[in-house]
Amino acid sequence: MTTTNAATARRLGGLMLCIALAGCGGDEGPADDPTLVNTEAGAVKGRVEAGVRTFLKIPYAAPPVGELRFAPPAPHPGWDEPREALEFGPGCPQIAEGAQEPSGDEDCLTLNVWAPDDDASHPVMVWFHGGGFVRGASSEPQFDGATLAREQGVVVVTLNYRLGALGWLAAAGVSGNFGLRDQIAALAWVKANIAGFGGDPGRVTLFGESAGGSSVACLLGSPAADGLYHAAIVQSGGDASSLPALGDPDRDPEVSGAEIVAAVGCDGVPDPLACLRDVPADALVAAGGEFDLLAPVSVGPVVGDELLPEQPFARIAAGAAPEVPLLVGANAQEFGPLPELLPVADEAALKAILGLLFGELAEPLLKLYPPASFGGPGQALAALLGERTFVCPALALAAAAPQPSWSYLFAHTLAGEAGVHGSFHALEVPYVFGNLAALPQGVAPTAADEQVSAFMRDAWGRFAREGAPGEGWPAHAEGGAVMQISTSPTAMADVDAGRCAELAALGLVP
Repeated sequence: MTTTNAATARRLGGLMLCIALAGCGGDEGPADDPTLVNTEAGAVKGRVEAGVRTFLKIPYAAPPVGELRFAPPAPHPGWDEPREALEFGPGCPQIAEGAQEPSGDEDCLTLNVWAPDDDASHPVMVWFHGGGFVRGASSEPQFDGATLAREQGVVVVTLNYRLGALGWLAAAGVSGNFGLRDQIAALAWVKANIAGFGGDPGRVTLFGESAGGSSVACLLGSPAADGLYHAAIVQSGGDASSLPALGDPDRDPEVSGAEIVAAVGCDGVPDPLACLRDVPADALVAAGGEFDLLAPVSVGPVVGDELLPEQPFARIAAGAAPEVPLLVGANAQEFGPLPELLPVADEAALKAILGLLFGELAEPLLKLYPPASFGGPGQALAALLGERTFVCPALALAAAAPQPSWSYLFAHTLAGEAGVHGSFHALEVPYVFGNLAALPQGVAPTAADEQVSAFMRDAWGRFAREGAPGEGWPAHAEGGAVMQISTSPTAMADVDAGRCAELAALGLVP
């Protein structure tokens, strides 16, 4: 049987199965079996536990292998029998945190669904994981959506997308952004299928942190994603106004892409794309670089193709993006561990580092971030990098959004010695999901942690249900108010003490 005939036979078989199970196209399965749901590609069999229906490892696209490597995601060919959806799928190829060798599998374009076990139609929250576009997976324990689904009455979706060179390479005749195309394909899957899981395809909130937050901003900036979401939350998403752009003489992603092509031995060959498709995935993972908060890797979203024709910030600020509610923020000490990782001896050493990073702006930056005001030169450097990279771009995006927007600064810290690094990058994620057992450094959650998590779960859930994070949280336009999140959340008008305006005047932030 030819491949085409085999695929047709599978689809016909799936159609017959759907008819037998009472309908296709994202409809629910038999009324007496809440664990069985039909999707466009076939039925999936999950489980029910503590009032939540869970479905794991559902394919939303065909495996991106062979001719589909470095190509837009293709529809999955489907399956005949109900597909067991009880275990997470592998993450996409990467070098995971703390690992020495690559892991993951190219057959990784899957998503997971947690839904309340009832007959109502619920808002949907779609999560995009972080990891610098080179690592991370939807299966991380902190992203478990059961608590949000059960407590907030939402359907939670988490997904994998292609990482590293496999997801973002811009070279050899391809413009990159395959990871972003994966994310859009997953949103299209949600629109077509989520009703069968009790989700409302007309109420979809995007949320993500770090590279996931940047992904949300890119989706706001991509015309191809219009109509697939209705609200957005950007957590520590960085600067959406200065992504690498094709043809940029200072930061052309095709230049770094060419280095990756050369590193795997595919430069100078007659058909470099065919060569790249034959290279072992592990070699491409290694060539794409590892995650380093201080030294961004050479892969990620690029501006200048049909997917991202302009900087996301520019599209949002111009009112060209869909006018949807926006919640955006960052953490108070994003680079909290930096003084320990990169000790700075004294003010002279700090000035030298600033000169290497910012050239002639070193002197005004030293005046703006004097070591005496931040507890030392290392802490001053950490404050500068945190505000320049995350805090100030978040506030600028909230101010630029034409629709009502809300902003936050996560200022809660861990108890005891674990709190020495402050509210560092990604600390807020377990609080948002209510998965405090996944707090970093094995910290046992305290009553204060539970209190902060309850506040965030309520605010994020309200935002998904109502388009606003709740009473007592003023919109950002009302005097630039920012909700400082701690055990006593407080709306503040000047969380950055005016430094963001100074950085903007120096041309370092929007």
